[in-house]
Amino acid sequence: MNKMENSKTVYRTILRPLLIVLLVEIVLMTGSYWFLGINGQLNKNARDILIQQTENRKSYLQNEMIQKWSNLSTISQTINERTQQLIDQDVISLQTLDSSSKASAPLLNEISKELISTLYSKETTGIFVILNTHDLRENKDNKPGIYIRNDDPSTVSVKEYGDLLLEKAPVEVVRSLNISTDTHWESTFDLSTEENTLLYKPFEKAYHDKIKMEAKEYGYWNEKSYHLKNNENSAISYSMPLILPDGTVYGVVGVELLTSYLENLMPIDELKNDNQGSYVLSVETNAQHNSLVVSSASLKRKQLKKFYLTEDYDKNNFVFLNGKEYYAAIQNLDIYNSNGPFSKQQWQLMSLVERNQLYSFANHFFYLQISMIILGGIVSLIGIFYVSRKISGSISRLSKEVDNSRLVKEIPELHATGIQEIDQFSSAIIDLSQEVLETSTKFLNIMNMASIDIGGYEIKKGSKNVYVTDNFFLLLGIDKVTLPLTYEQFEELFKEVERDYQVEIKNENERIYCIKKYVGLRYVRLKMRKEADREIGIAEDITTSYLERQRIEHERDYDVLTGLYNRFSFQRHMDYLFEHSEQLKNAALVMIDLDNLKKINDAFGHDWGDNYIRQCGKCFQENVPEKTICARVSGDEFYLFLYGFDNQEEIRQRLISMTSIMQHRTVLLPNGNKMNLSASIGISWYPQDSIYFDFLKKYADFAMYQVKKSTKGNLAEFDKALYEDEKHDRQMHLEFYQLIEKEQLTYHFQPILSAKNGEIIAYEALMRSQLATLKNPEMILRIAREENKLEDVERICIFKSTETFDQLRKNKLVKEDALLFINSIASVSLNDEDRERFHRYFSHIQSQIVVEVTEEENMSEEALIRKRGTKGFSGMFALDDYGSGYNTEINLLNLSPKYIKIDLTIVRNIDKDFDKQQLVSNIVEYAHQREGYIIAEGIETKEELLKVLELGVDYLQGYYLSYPQLNPQEVSNESIKTIENYWKKR
Repeated sequence: MNKMENSKTVYRTILRPLLIVLLVEIVLMTGSYWFLGINGQLNKNARDILIQQTENRKSYLQNEMIQKWSNLSTISQTINERTQQLIDQDVISLQTLDSSSKASAPLLNEISKELISTLYSKETTGIFVILNTHDLRENKDNKPGIYIRNDDPSTVSVKEYGDLLLEKAPVEVVRSLNISTDTHWESTFDLSTEENTLLYKPFEKAYHDKIKMEAKEYGYWNEKSYHLKNNENSAISYSMPLILPDGTVYGVVGVELLTSYLENLMPIDELKNDNQGSYVLSVETNAQHNSLVVSSASLKRKQLKKFYLTEDYDKNNFVFLNGKEYYAAIQNLDIYNSNGPFSKQQWQLMSLVERNQLYSFANHFFYLQISMIILGGIVSLIGIFYVSRKISGSISRLSKEVDNSRLVKEIPELHATGIQEIDQFSSAIIDLSQEVLETSTKFLNIMNMASIDIGGYEIKKGSKNVYVTDNFFLLLGIDKVTLPLTYEQFEELFKEVERDYQVEIKNENERIYCIKKYVGLRYVRLKMRKEADREIGIAEDITTSYLERQRIEHERDYDVLTGLYNRFSFQRHMDYLFEHSEQLKNAALVMIDLDNLKKINDAFGHDWGDNYIRQCGKCFQENVPEKTICARVSGDEFYLFLYGFDNQEEIRQRLISMTSIMQHRTVLLPNGNKMNLSASIGISWYPQDSIYFDFLKKYADFAMYQVKKSTKGNLAEFDKALYEDEKHDRQMHLEFYQLIEKEQLTYHFQPILSAKNGEIIAYEALMRSQLATLKNPEMILRIAREENKLEDVERICIFKSTETFDQLRKNKLVKEDALLFINSIASVSLNDEDRERFHRYFSHIQSQIVVEVTEEENMSEEALIRKRGTKGFSGMFALDDYGSGYNTEINLLNLSPKYIKIDLTIVRNIDKDFDKQQLVSNIVEYAHQREGYIIAEGIETKEELLKVLELGVDYLQGYYLSYPQLNPQEVSNESIKTIENYWKKR
């Protein structure tokens, strides 16, 4: 019912996602337009184009103003030269030069041709010279001069000077020149009018400067347009002072540019905004005010006489004019030198375009986009409604046909919709209905014929009756159930089953019933599944599989012979107990190894051995306390784990009692004799010995084998100290085999000195182990003796020491002719193969080798013969540690050594012990009589050295002289001096 309530019509199902998709598309298109900033980018492109065009026009104007129009140095120099000539000829005088037109006429006539030439070459609309030699602040009378204008420099007149007009000039100059005068011609400049701007600033600045700069540094661009008196044409000018070599300022020379001419040089059509833009040439008066100089045609001059930039114009460059907002692309013109007097006057070229006009393309594009989105949305919406109605109509008609067929409970006849997938679905419904009918019939027949008893039920929500198969309650032990059943009757019967029979609940939806009503037992599994509107249950007779599983589980967990737990089951119990260690309290792990089992197996066969094992297992099981896990883990090995006791003593007494009972039990043998049960038992304690099972097992095993090695049939507890000793000993034995296998021995060499002069005559090779634990040479020999590996140690020592010494000889680290004392074990020798190999490798130094036989082993006559018979042997023996080993005198006689080394225990404190001195004196006398030599080893003090020298030893060795080193060191200077001083005193 809930599904039906929450379901929607096909029309709504199709329409809603399509509308959502349309909405998402509109949002994405609109969002992408704003997210990508297309409108902003188009606006920026428009601004960038305007700025670039303004920069190009600025570069052109700046170049014209600097390189062409204001470059008046040549004409200025020419005027100065002519003026100086006329002054020198007394034609003119500086005192009267500006007093009248007549006084200035000679100079003006002289320079008029050059002025006209300059006017043409500079392509300006006018050129002028104004003469003045007085301070303008005190004298503002009219000033003489000349002003020539060319209204259109771009055209050339056919008649000479036909395109020129004289605006200002004395009458004498007018008569001499073939140039027409303008209608507003005057002979002088009226300084009371705007004409004073041509002269005043550059002249006054140069006139009052005490230190004159070059004339061009005083050059000045008029910051305001001006009109000549009674003349409508506005213009701007550039003027610079005329300065004689002596520094006299006597006027200015300048050029004029009509504003109309400048407007032509700033064409608005290049701004590409439908001629709605304007160029403005202005001067920045302060941070926000600009004074107009020239503007192009689209904006009237009166609109721009003085205008204001917005406060944040440096960020967005907008200005407001007559209520409209204009974008201003501003470029500064650098027309003054940075050190000039007018350098702070900043000229600017602006291109002004109304904001809406500048952004017209972006705005048009935006409106076009919105229009396309709206139009596309409307078309898509119409299409969505049409498609949704078309598809849903066919499906709705099909749905009604299916519903009608369900009401009449017949296989439906469905009409085609014209949609391939839906028509396939209709065909599938018809086919499926036919198959369901056939399958249900087959399944009922199969269920009736099956050898496995299966029954089931179905409870539908809202239905009064419960569908139950005929055999469902029969499987559960209830006979004579009348069908159909109401839900209440079904519930009552089910409660009866739950009440009368044992139930094993597997999970929420599965349980197993043990039915005891019939002969034997029957196990029935009931599986249930709940869905939204119904519940289904299947009951199945699983007696055979259930009993088989129980049998397999028993064989998995129990030992077949004794009935005790096996190894895997015991380990599983241990894992559980140690995970819940609060149950353990005091516990003991007991490891038991049966005695005499091998004897019975060998004498009477394995069947009698199995009987012996079975009787032992029975004894353990019968005599252990309740909280004990007992297991047979291998042939003759058992584990007991006793836990939950308050103290160890209680466990100990139980185990002693069990051992005593076991020792008094017997097993009858085939020969009629009785044999007592016997086992060796090891115990480890929890938590005293360890809180980890693996360690307890290891410790119990160790304790058990201690019993096996000593007195079988007893029990023993784990001894930590004994375990550590055994562990250390095992570690040393392991390291010993590692030493043998990898030959991990090195040799250090200690010098042997002559007692006469302290000269090194030999080196003794002393063994050094590279292992962590097994360091002591005596311990190495002890283990080698225990492991019967003395021959291996002998081979490694002889080869390794000789090889190392030979390498030292090659590297010049020892004396080349020095003897090498090699320690050799008295009871063993190299085999024939090793002796042959030794001779092959080291024959070149065999004559220098002295075999030093230790007294730690009994000397073997056979080994001694083999040592003497080694090919290439020098025949030199040394008896080591004389006075400390076995049968010292006998060894001395058998070996007949050339060198006798007195043991360091005798040399120690010999200077204080008379008995030791007597012993050494005797052996020295004995050796010398037989051409032998005595070596005193272990000398550690100066006193010991002096005493053995006094006793007549031949050679010296010990820490006082030199320490053993991998690379032998020099003999100590102190010991050498002691020897030398001794012989000097003798």
